[in-house]
Amino acid sequence: MPRPVNHSAGAEQRAHRILQETSDIEEMRAAQAYLLPLAGLTLAQTALMLGRDRYWVSRTRNRFIRGQMPLQHGGRRHSLVPEDQELKMVKMAIVESGIDAPLIGRRSLRQHLRAVLDRLTKAEVAESTITALLDRVAPKLISGATSTELQQINYWLERVYSAEQALCQKKNIPWP
Repeated sequence: MPRPVNHSAGAEQRAHRILQETSDIEEMRAAQAYLLPLAGLTLAQTALMLGRDRYWVSRTRNRFIRGQMPLQHGGRRHSLVPEDQELKMVKMAIVESGIDAPLIGRRSLRQHLRAVLDRLTKAEVAESTITALLDRVAPKLISGATSTELQQINYWLERVYSAEQALCQKKNIPWP
């Protein structure tokens, strides 16, 4: 026989208020994880209704009883640079790649981007991080582009951005 359902004073009213007012799906699931066992469902049945496992229901119910918010996951918790600065950083790396005047022995966009990242973060940067960064930025520069295509047209992008940079300097406008 299962043990009696755990509850706390005020949690039931809070759960009903959350169900009526919230637009956050995780808050709604947490409130449901608290209320459904009070209505007589087991943790396994509640989990089946919420599309989670019973361990998640148990942990979420206990957090809800203690008044803690559901855990938020996803997003850029461990990003090296803010998302709004990634585009600027890649443009800087593209322009810097043009500083190597001769085409023979010229460093790649990845090497220049690694140098920029090393200057900004003072941390060892993995190749997968550079690839992911280029994949995020490429469609912002050219619609539908990938990191591979960005590296292939790096020379031409450098020419365009160098001209853009020169025009901005002439008109005293910050670049990028």
